[in-house]
Amino acid sequence: IIDVTGVEVVDTKTADYLLKVIRAANLLGSRCVLTGLSPAIAQTLVEIGADLTEVNTLRNIKDGLKDCLRYIRSQRVDPKAGRKG
Repeated sequence: IIDVTGVEVVDTKTADYLLKVIRAANLLGSRCVLTGLSPAIAQTLVEIGADLTEVNTLRNIKDGLKDCLRYIRSQRVDPKAGRKG
């Protein structure tokens, strides 16, 4: 979870770096959740043409935690059945 709730403004260089971190984590098999995007940060991401289609963005860290826990539960393997569930 990358929470940017307290961040008021992000320049294009910082936004680009943030997206590179998310892509790198994805390449390593991690799943990133971006929470707390302010309208100003969202506008900056739009202005630089950031592709957020593969980034899960949520309103706040609470929603991010819920989403991550839900994802982890969905990936567990049931030892008796030998399948996810």
